[in-house]
Formats: sequence, structure tokens, C-alpha cells
Amino acid sequence: MNDERVVKIASWLLALAAIAGALLLLSACETTKVTHNKGIARITYYNKHEDKWGNRIACSKHRRAKVGNTVAAERAYPFGTRVCIPALRTICGIDGCLTVEDRGSAVERRQASYGKYPVFDIYAGTRRQMREWAAVTPEYLEYEIQ
Repeated sequence: MNDERVVKIASWLLALAAIAGALLLLSACETTKVTHNKGIARITYYNKHEDKWGNRIACSKHRRAKVGNTVAAERAYPFGTRVCIPALRTICGIDGCLTVEDRGSAVERRQASYGKYPVFDIYAGTRRQMREWAAVTPEYLEYEIQ
């Protein structure tokens, strides 16, 4: 083979490798919808003082988080998904059904559950309310998707 042909083949192989890498990256970033309706999740709480965004949320339909309604969840749970946590009805005095309206990097990485279970970060409004709810709530609770 002559040198020109070797260079041409090498450039084609590099182009194919770049395309394969791009496709792999796109498939890893793709949102996958949850296929199961029940399970166990790590429950955490947040309030408007925890980050620079205050109580502004990621969902485009609403501008502010609502106590007893807003939950941050990973991308597998699309915005508007209803997450019911029956134990919260008796513990926190809310109806237990929350709407996914927010995201968070720690929630996406499942940081609080060490990558094992989904993490639902519930908006509690104030620090005091957050601490009160966290004190009486078990770390892991059953949930159901409606």
C-alpha cells in the first residue's frame, strides 16, 4: 500500500471512532422513563435558603416551589409526575402526593442513597419545617407513581 492510501484509511477510521463516541455519549445522556410504579426511595428535604435559586424551580409551568406539593426528582421522572408517599400523610400532615417540579445534581446522582435508590427531595419551605419533618421521617420510605 502506498502512504496516501494508509493516511486515507486512518482518517476514515478516526472519523468512525468519533461518530461512535458521539453516539455513545448521546445514549448515556438520554432520559429514560421509569417503568416501575412502586419502590423504596431516600427522602430528603430542602428549603428556599439552601441555594442561590431560593424557591424557584426547574419546571417551566411554575415559578415557585410549593410546600406539600413540590418534589425534586431525577430525570427518569418527567415533570408533572405524581409521586405518592403514603407515610408522609401521617408524619408531615401533607396529603402525601407530590408533583415532580424540580431537579438537583445530588438528586440526579442519588447521592443521599449512595446510588442505590431514587432520591426524592421534598420542598419544606422553611429551615424549621425542614428540620421538624426530617426528625420524624424515616430516611427510606415506600413510594408509588401515579
